[in-house]
Amino acid sequence: MKKVWIITWWDNSERDISFLSAHAIEDTLKSWWYEVTMFDIPNELDALYQTLEDTTIDFYFVMIHWVWWEDGQIVSLLDMYWVTYQCTSRDVLSLTMNKRRTKCVWRSYGLPVANDLYFQIWDYSIDELDMQISDTIWYPCVWKELDQWSSKWIFIISDKSDLIKTRNSYDSMSKVILLEEFLQWKEFTTWILELQDWSLEVLPSILIEVEWWEELNFENKYNWKMNKICPAPFDDSTRKVVEEISLKAFLWVWCTKLWRIDWILTSKWPILLEINTIPWFTSTSLFPKAAKVAWYNFQQLLEILMKNIVMKDAWILERTSSFSRKKL
Repeated sequence: MKKVWIITWWDNSERDISFLSAHAIEDTLKSWWYEVTMFDIPNELDALYQTLEDTTIDFYFVMIHWVWWEDGQIVSLLDMYWVTYQCTSRDVLSLTMNKRRTKCVWRSYGLPVANDLYFQIWDYSIDELDMQISDTIWYPCVWKELDQWSSKWIFIISDKSDLIKTRNSYDSMSKVILLEEFLQWKEFTTWILELQDWSLEVLPSILIEVEWWEELNFENKYNWKMNKICPAPFDDSTRKVVEEISLKAFLWVWCTKLWRIDWILTSKWPILLEINTIPWFTSTSLFPKAAKVAWYNFQQLLEILMKNIVMKDAWILERTSSFSRKKL
C-alpha cells in the first residue's frame, strides 16, 4: 500500500480552506487504497520530523494556505530529506509570495502589469500618501498586503476617508502594502499544469463575474455568490494572447508543476495581477473546475501531480548522483 502524507497548518485565517483541501485529497486517495496521514503543523511538527526519516513515504501534499510555510519554509524542510511534493521549489515560492518582486520580474520582461505604489504604513502621513495616490495611480485603487494572497486582505480605496479607515485598522505600522491602480475589469484566472512528459498545458480560463467590485471578497468566493464561467467566453485572439502571456509569466519566474495566474481583462489588454503557488482543492475551487473542463477529473489531476513529480525528482536525483560520481 502506497503512503501519502498531507501537511496542514493549525492556526490562521484560512485554516478551514486548508482543511477542506486536505480532506478532499484524503478522501480521493483513500478510495485508491492509499494510506493517508495528515499532519497539523505546528502541533504535530515533532511527528512530522519523525515521519521524514521514514523512507517508505511515497509523496507529500502541502496544503498550507498561509504566508508562513507557504513561502518556501516547509519545502526547505522537505528538501532536506529528498522527499517529493506537489508544489514548486522553495526559491520560487519565496519569490512569488512577494507580489512586488513578482511584478518586478514580469515588468522587466515587458509583460503587462498594473501600476502601483509600494510602501510601509509608517513611511508616509495620510496627506502624503493621499498626494502620492492622486499623482500616480488615482482613486479608486486597490490595497493589498504584500505577502498575502487571500481576498481577506484586499480593500478597495475609493477616497481619502477609505484610506484613513483602512490604514487605522492596522496595529502594526511596519506592515508592507502594495497599492495598485483600480482597473475597469473582468477578473479571470488561468491555470498551468506540467504534464508527465514535462510539457505545459494552459487549462481553460475561468471568468469571475460580479456586479460590483465590493462583492469580490473572501466570503463570496465560497458561497457561490459569484458566477464562475469556464471556459471563459473569450474570442480566439484574446484566448491566444492569454495563453502566450500565461506561459511567459509562468516560465519567467521559474515555476514548475502547477500554478494559478490571476488577471484583469481591461477593454484594451489583459493585465497580470499575481501568481499563486499552492491552489485550493476544495469542492468549489477553481483549479479542479478548470481541470474538469480540460477532461481531467479530480483523480486524474492528483495522479498527474504525483506521477510527474516522482518521475522528475527521481531523474534529478539520478543525474545529481551521476555528476557527483564523475567529480569524485
